[in-house]
Amino acid sequence: MTAYDLKGNASLTVTRTFTFTRRYKLTVTRTAPVALSQAGTLTVVATPRTAATAFAPVIATANPKVSQILPGVPVKLAAQALKGYVFSHWASMPAGATVLGNVLNFTMPAQDVAAEAVFVANAFVASPGQGNSFYGLLAPFGTSATGNSTVGWFTGTIVPASGSFSGRVMIDGLSKAFVGTFYGDTGLFFTQGSTKNRTISVGSRSMTLSIDSTGISVALSEGAAQVVGGLAKRAYYSSTRTVPVAMLNRKTRASLTANDQGFFTVALPSKVQVPAKDMTTYPHGDGFGSVTLSSLGGVTMVGTLADGSTFLGSSGLVSVGGFPAYAQLVTPGAAVTVKGGSISGELSVDVAQADSDVSGTDLLWIRPAVTQMAGTTPSAKATQLYTEGWPTGIRVDAVGAFYDRTKDARTGLGLGAVNATTGNGELVFSGGKLTADVEVRAFNIEAGTASATKVTKIPVANGTFSLAVTQGVGQFNGTFTPNWTNAVAAKPLFRGVLIQKGGNKGGYGYFISNRNGDVDPQAGRVTLGAPVP
Repeated sequence: MTAYDLKGNASLTVTRTFTFTRRYKLTVTRTAPVALSQAGTLTVVATPRTAATAFAPVIATANPKVSQILPGVPVKLAAQALKGYVFSHWASMPAGATVLGNVLNFTMPAQDVAAEAVFVANAFVASPGQGNSFYGLLAPFGTSATGNSTVGWFTGTIVPASGSFSGRVMIDGLSKAFVGTFYGDTGLFFTQGSTKNRTISVGSRSMTLSIDSTGISVALSEGAAQVVGGLAKRAYYSSTRTVPVAMLNRKTRASLTANDQGFFTVALPSKVQVPAKDMTTYPHGDGFGSVTLSSLGGVTMVGTLADGSTFLGSSGLVSVGGFPAYAQLVTPGAAVTVKGGSISGELSVDVAQADSDVSGTDLLWIRPAVTQMAGTTPSAKATQLYTEGWPTGIRVDAVGAFYDRTKDARTGLGLGAVNATTGNGELVFSGGKLTADVEVRAFNIEAGTASATKVTKIPVANGTFSLAVTQGVGQFNGTFTPNWTNAVAAKPLFRGVLIQKGGNKGGYGYFISNRNGDVDPQAGRVTLGAPVP
């Protein structure tokens, strides 16, 4: 460049070079059911930051917002909902953009582009009294067969203000925890490290979730085909609507003025299968356990099934008294980490019933087939009992009642007065390879204390059986003399639970046969109650 004065004299020539790069517009429109300033905001960040101007106009209600951006740079566009609203979805976006929930990532092209962010009213807030946790069973979908790989459990907790969700899915021996965020379009983006995806792997399958007023819908798919589905319902109770006092029967602390926990003993009686199943191929004893209910509606169920399998599961009331229940079971003879079976079903707490306070029909018990091992170790014996299992499941029922641990067994079971000659109780053993029922009456259950129950045999030195009552948890156990052939010196063990209500008052449990050299034992039933004339 050369300058001239008024007389025409030229200056020295000066040279400057510069580069001009054109910026292109990113135009973002917001859609919301209310004033945009109340629903949500937008932010844009380029790398480097100087490659993008701040959104303009700056006024909160301005719509659309525009940023001038250099082509070829990475851009992160985020939509952030304000209180009472949630981001729903991107109605439009630049070509090639990656959706990470409320965030779009893309490379700015050499042309103007546009996007549209949709905000909706927050539908994640619970109805009055409800909690923020969800519980539900998973079941075969479509033509999928029933089995441990298609029966499972789903639970999780939502943060209503943001849609953030943390959950767990249990199926096919797996237990997988995850986190993510629900958006206003009802779908969930799973967060895995720095990435977000609509699906997450559960074993060899993919899982997707969606939420609406009925709960969280769960879908597990193999390729494009859904094979498992379920609906997890919202907790019915919370700190603002606690469980009715009629459903609670004891205090967790002596200082409390009202009961804050319900404790129920539960029997899991065997039943005839439909369609019919060979009665030698599944237990005819009764499993047992307990259900503990908190004042906020949380449920814990723990117990033992009639083959000796133990279980532990947690859930919550999703209606006035109903709750789904599920627990994984260790594969017989395997390490405790190998979960090839499960027990699941729907139960209900209803203290207005004459004979029970908690009940369930047709709970599904799945036990896998195993390879039988020789020997007498606990692992080997576990594989010898029902080696073929029931991989597609058998059904058991559940019946239980409030248990008062301060009530001795004689009172709780409604037994008569002590009789030094004939006794006041009766044990009856049936099934389990017995040639006929075995009845034991040579004992008295005496009036006890608030912490213990006394059992006296007739005579005291009677060695044909043993019986003990654990009053604190409502269980009984012992040994008896069987009538099967090839009996060994060690008497078979029995275990069971005490029910204290109505027509179901009594003890219910199981034993497992132990004939000498028998590698095909069976489980039978034991009952405890007043002598039948």
